[in-house]
Amino acid sequence: MSISTSVERIEPVLAWIEAQRDAALADLQRFCRQPSISAQGQGMQEMAQLVAESLRELGAETSQVPTQGFPVVVGRLAGESTRRLAFYDHYDVQPPEPLEAWSTPPFAAAIKDGNLYARGVADNKGNLVARLWAVRAWREVYGALPCGVTFLVEGEE
Repeated sequence: MSISTSVERIEPVLAWIEAQRDAALADLQRFCRQPSISAQGQGMQEMAQLVAESLRELGAETSQVPTQGFPVVVGRLAGESTRRLAFYDHYDVQPPEPLEAWSTPPFAAAIKDGNLYARGVADNKGNLVARLWAVRAWREVYGALPCGVTFLVEGEE
C-alpha cells in the first residue's frame, strides 16, 4: 500500500472521529472522573471494570487477569488478517496531591479554555480512550479491522 493510499484510507476515519468528537470527549471525561490511584488502592476495581466494559462494547473478547495487585484487563478483537497489533496502556494514575496546586478538582475532568484538566488525562487514560475510539472509528467506516487488535491494560504502571 502506498503512502497516498494510506492517507486516502485514513481520511474517512478521521472525519468520522471529528463527527463523534463530543461523544469521544464525554467518554474521556467518564474515564478521567473515575479515580484509580493504585498507590492508595482507590477506585481500582471500578476502573478495571470500566475498561473491561468499554472493550466489550467494542465487541472484544475480554478478561481480567488477576495479579498480586490490580487486575490486567485484556481485550482481543478479530481482524481481516492473521497479523495482530497490541496496545499497552495502564488505567491507574498517580496521587493528585498537593490538591491546592490544582485549579480544578483532579477528578472533575473540567474543560477550561478548550482544555481538559484531569488527573490521568495525559498519562494514560487519554491514550487509552484515543485507541478505543480509533478502533471504533475504523470499524464504523470499514466494517472490520485490517488486523487483530489486543488491548493489554494494567493497573500498576
